[in-house]
Amino acid sequence: RAGGLRWYSAKVLGDAARQSPLGVRPYAIGDAERATVLCLDELGQETDPGAIREVLYERHEHERPTLITTYLADDELARRYDAGGARRLLEAPHAVVVEVRP
Repeated sequence: RAGGLRWYSAKVLGDAARQSPLGVRPYAIGDAERATVLCLDELGQETDPGAIREVLYERHEHERPTLITTYLADDELARRYDAGGARRLLEAPHAVVVEVRP
């Protein structure tokens, strides 16, 4: 059982999933899914979007808050994580999107 705030870079989670032996679930993935609040940094930098998609779906199902930082626009999120994944990020009841432009 995880609690509290967890901070992971998307790349670290993606790499953990990609490098784990077949059938072995990386600790970091489960920890990210169960954290009370997750900050997922640099979404889009990971090599395995499937692992991130799983984390996002699991967190959404259990209504756990997730903060993200990303350079991806809405349409790029939909292409990378599928429309459902992007919707869970952008249209959640408590979603706050902050855009920073140069």
